[in-house]
Amino acid sequence: MISADNLFNIFYFLLSIIWTVSIFLNIFFSFYGFSSHKKLVIYLKNNHVELWNKLNKPQVYGITFDQKEYLKWILKGNYKKVEDSTIKKLGFKCQVSATYLYLWVIVYTVSLIIYGV
Repeated sequence: MISADNLFNIFYFLLSIIWTVSIFLNIFFSFYGFSSHKKLVIYLKNNHVELWNKLNKPQVYGITFDQKEYLKWILKGNYKKVEDSTIKKLGFKCQVSATYLYLWVIVYTVSLIIYGV
Protein backbone atom coordinates (compact mmCIF):
# COMPACT_ATOMS: atom_id res chain seq x y z
CA MET A 1 0.00 0.00 0.00
CA ILE A 2 1.23 3.47 -0.88
CA SER A 3 1.57 5.86 2.03
CA ALA A 4 0.43 9.46 1.89
CA ASP A 5 4.04 10.68 1.83
CA ASN A 6 4.90 8.43 -1.10
CA LEU A 7 1.77 9.49 -2.94
CA PHE A 8 2.71 13.12 -2.34
CA ASN A 9 6.25 12.50 -3.67
CA ILE A 10 4.90 10.70 -6.74
CA PHE A 11 2.53 13.60 -7.40
CA TYR A 12 5.34 16.17 -7.26
CA PHE A 13 7.60 13.97 -9.38
CA LEU A 14 4.91 13.75 -12.07
CA LEU A 15 4.27 17.47 -11.76
CA SER A 16 7.96 18.20 -12.31
CA ILE A 17 7.97 16.02 -15.44
CA ILE A 18 4.88 17.81 -16.77
CA TRP A 19 6.45 21.22 -16.12
CA THR A 20 9.70 20.20 -17.80
CA VAL A 21 7.84 19.02 -20.89
CA SER A 22 5.67 22.15 -20.89
CA ILE A 23 8.74 24.40 -20.78
CA PHE A 24 10.19 22.67 -23.84
CA LEU A 25 6.81 22.96 -25.58
CA ASN A 26 6.67 26.61 -24.60
CA ILE A 27 10.08 27.23 -26.16
CA PHE A 28 9.07 25.33 -29.31
CA PHE A 29 5.78 27.19 -29.72
CA SER A 30 7.50 30.53 -29.04
CA PHE A 31 9.92 30.02 -31.93
CA TYR A 32 7.25 28.40 -34.10
CA GLY A 33 4.83 31.25 -33.45
CA PHE A 34 7.39 33.99 -33.96
CA SER A 35 8.58 32.47 -37.22
CA SER A 36 5.00 32.17 -38.50
CA HIS A 37 4.12 35.67 -37.27
CA LYS A 38 7.16 37.12 -39.03
CA LYS A 39 6.34 35.39 -42.31
CA LEU A 40 2.67 36.35 -42.11
CA VAL A 41 3.32 40.04 -41.39
CA ILE A 42 5.87 40.30 -44.20
CA TYR A 43 3.52 38.46 -46.57
CA LEU A 44 0.60 40.74 -45.66
CA LYS A 45 2.74 43.85 -46.07
CA ASN A 46 4.02 42.77 -49.49
CA ASN A 47 0.93 41.10 -50.98
CA HIS A 48 -2.17 42.39 -49.15
CA VAL A 49 -1.42 46.02 -48.33
CA GLU A 50 -5.09 46.94 -47.78
CA LEU A 51 -5.55 44.17 -45.23
CA TRP A 52 -2.22 45.02 -43.60
CA ASN A 53 -3.40 48.65 -43.24
CA LYS A 54 -6.80 47.51 -41.92
CA LEU A 55 -5.02 45.49 -39.22
CA ASN A 56 -3.17 48.66 -38.09
CA LYS A 57 0.08 47.77 -39.86
CA PRO A 58 1.33 44.95 -37.62
CA GLN A 59 5.09 44.86 -37.21
CA VAL A 60 7.45 41.89 -37.23
CA TYR A 61 9.24 42.67 -33.98
CA GLY A 62 7.39 43.40 -30.79
CA ILE A 63 3.67 42.88 -30.53
CA THR A 64 2.27 46.04 -28.98
CA PHE A 65 -1.17 47.17 -27.92
CA ASP A 66 -1.46 48.85 -31.33
CA GLN A 67 -1.62 45.38 -32.81
CA LYS A 68 -4.72 44.19 -30.98
CA GLU A 69 -6.68 44.17 -34.28
CA TYR A 70 -4.09 41.82 -35.73
CA LEU A 71 -4.15 39.59 -32.65
CA LYS A 72 -7.96 39.41 -32.65
CA TRP A 73 -7.88 38.65 -36.37
CA ILE A 74 -5.53 35.73 -35.70
CA LEU A 75 -7.15 34.38 -32.52
CA LYS A 76 -10.72 34.56 -33.85
CA GLY A 77 -9.69 32.79 -37.05
CA ASN A 78 -10.72 35.65 -39.34
CA TYR A 79 -7.66 34.93 -41.48
CA LYS A 80 -9.68 31.98 -42.86
CA LYS A 81 -11.98 34.43 -44.67
CA VAL A 82 -9.13 35.61 -46.91
CA GLU A 83 -8.93 33.64 -50.14
CA ASP A 84 -5.19 33.04 -49.96
CA SER A 85 -3.72 29.67 -49.04
CA THR A 86 -0.49 31.19 -47.69
CA ILE A 87 -2.41 33.43 -45.28
CA LYS A 88 -4.55 30.48 -44.16
CA LYS A 89 -1.50 28.30 -43.54
CA LEU A 90 0.50 30.95 -41.68
CA GLY A 91 -2.57 32.22 -39.83
CA PHE A 92 -3.30 28.71 -38.57
CA LYS A 93 0.26 28.33 -37.30
CA CYS A 94 0.06 31.69 -35.52
CA GLN A 95 -3.32 30.82 -34.02
CA VAL A 96 -2.13 27.45 -32.69
CA SER A 97 1.02 28.87 -31.13
CA ALA A 98 -0.74 31.91 -29.63
CA THR A 99 -3.52 29.75 -28.20
CA TYR A 100 -1.00 27.35 -26.65
CA LEU A 101 1.02 30.19 -25.14
CA TYR A 102 -2.08 31.90 -23.70
CA LEU A 103 -3.28 28.62 -22.20
CA TRP A 104 0.17 27.93 -20.77
CA VAL A 105 0.23 31.31 -19.04
CA ILE A 106 -3.22 30.69 -17.57
CA VAL A 107 -2.36 27.17 -16.36
CA TYR A 108 0.97 28.32 -14.98
CA THR A 109 -0.66 31.21 -13.08
CA VAL A 110 -3.40 28.97 -11.66
CA SER A 111 -0.85 26.36 -10.56
CA LEU A 112 1.21 29.04 -8.82
CA ILE A 113 -1.89 30.13 -6.95
CA ILE A 114 -3.03 26.62 -6.05
CA TYR A 115 0.26 24.82 -5.41
CA GLY A 116 2.61 27.68 -4.69
CA VAL A 117 5.18 25.97 -6.90
